[in-house]
Amino acid sequence: MTRTIRLSPPLWPVARRHFCRLRPLAAATTLLVTLLAARMPARAHDVWLEPETFFAVPGQEIGVPLRMGERLRVEDQKPFHRDAVTRFQLVFSSPRKRPLDLLTLTQEGQQPFGRIRLDGGNALLVLDRSQRRLTLDAEKFNRYLADENQTAALTQRAQLGQSTQLGKERYIRYLKALVQDREPSAAPAVLYRRRIGQRLEILLENDPAKVRVGQRLSVKVIFDGRPLPGMKVSALHRDRDGTDARILSGTTDARGRTSFAIDAPGFWLVRLVYLRPIAPADRKDGDDSQWESFWSSYSFAVRLLPAVSATTMPGSSSPTAVRP
Repeated sequence: MTRTIRLSPPLWPVARRHFCRLRPLAAATTLLVTLLAARMPARAHDVWLEPETFFAVPGQEIGVPLRMGERLRVEDQKPFHRDAVTRFQLVFSSPRKRPLDLLTLTQEGQQPFGRIRLDGGNALLVLDRSQRRLTLDAEKFNRYLADENQTAALTQRAQLGQSTQLGKERYIRYLKALVQDREPSAAPAVLYRRRIGQRLEILLENDPAKVRVGQRLSVKVIFDGRPLPGMKVSALHRDRDGTDARILSGTTDARGRTSFAIDAPGFWLVRLVYLRPIAPADRKDGDDSQWESFWSSYSFAVRLLPAVSATTMPGSSSPTAVRP
């Protein structure tokens, strides 16, 4: 875990003595990364699926907006554009029932992004976005890296003398949203933890329909089918008035797991970003991107059930509220 040292004037002499004990290059790099992380506020935007209801009645038509914003504050609502999507499916509880291809049922420019109708049981919306490229000026790119806790990338840019250069990135998003039957079934529900085959994928390890306020919800992160350790994962819960969100964070362990304390019913979003440098040999023709990132989000709702005392579910680090 990275500790941010805020270099207020009274602490500068102490910090200077600390950095001078390091080798010159290491000291300069560490100081620059610290300053960048301390100065720059959040600017990264999330994109998520937020169905009009997470608890469906059989036969009910549900609109599925694709939203973009920060801290779950909606800044834009995206229409459907076929060239921006590689997969849009509705996966059903029964593994014997073939997923419904929503690409063939959605019109270009449609708002909301999607519409579904369920006959009963739970269903999982799956959306894979097309890869995109992005170029940001140095300040914005460094701010984005600091906000997403990408300390290694900040350090590498500083060591290579790139901190004042443009940030060039290619990125792709993988989204999921769980819609539950309004009347919970006694039959075992495993759809929430089923692997869908996204390259970067979040799996819930506890059934949201049974999680009570005061319990912990465990999640697992996999990349290319393998657990992804050391990743910062955030869980966001929007306030009732919709103006702001509370954010919890945890770091995945060696098995790709972490957990969060569910302290309120309603809408939750679990998300993370995995960023890595691109080797020159892996760059595509005409692509001068230096970094590639993979974004994943999983939206769901927790029912209003009687609260219980906090219990520990499998997971790693305890969640910590950030930027309250």
